[in-house]
Amino acid sequence: MKKLLIALLFTTTAFAQGVTPKQVLDKYFDAIGGKANIDSIKDFYAVSTTEVMGQSMEATESKKTPNKYASVVDQNGTELAKVIFDGTKASITQMGNTQMLEGENTKAILTQALIFPETLYLTEGITLSSEANEKVNEEDCNVISVAGITGIETLKEYYSVSSGLKLKQSVEAANGVATIYFKEYKDFNGVKFATHVIQEAMGMAIDKKITVIKINGGIADSEFEIK
Repeated sequence: MKKLLIALLFTTTAFAQGVTPKQVLDKYFDAIGGKANIDSIKDFYAVSTTEVMGQSMEATESKKTPNKYASVVDQNGTELAKVIFDGTKASITQMGNTQMLEGENTKAILTQALIFPETLYLTEGITLSSEANEKVNEEDCNVISVAGITGIETLKEYYSVSSGLKLKQSVEAANGVATIYFKEYKDFNGVKFATHVIQEAMGMAIDKKITVIKINGGIADSEFEIK
């Protein structure tokens, strides 16, 4: 009887511990196509339409490894915002006003510049911890907390227990709290990307639908030059 109780104790402890954050991330990488396919992607281009408070906008995003990024948001042909990050410094233009960022001030752009921001979570300086499982749209999810990302106070990520895909992200920063939902994963050259993203922040919902994704299209470095 004593041996049985000890066996049950160890079994219960093992189940209570659950999976580690690294195991959750490894399952996610496998779910979207595997590390080999992910590592083979050198550039990424996307076009999306976004609805904000009944207003429709179009955005283009370009990314190139290791950390180059460019995006343009326009409405009916009028440029509303433009970001260019050459990997060292950034130019941010909003409604005709341009701000230059360098050094430490550019770190907040890094997660945007990465084609797969989740790869950053396994690097030095980032701390991961497991949280209690939660449901997202009735689907059981492994929840991990990510600490150490510049500009973000609290980051929680929700990955489906069954599929491994990321379904939700909760971000708390100095400018407020945002909840982001990832839906409608589709395959592009052997790698899955969420093509429907909903962000809820400051009482508003931003509904983003990605209509075009191009992988390894040979984006020139000149696309990321700050002039």
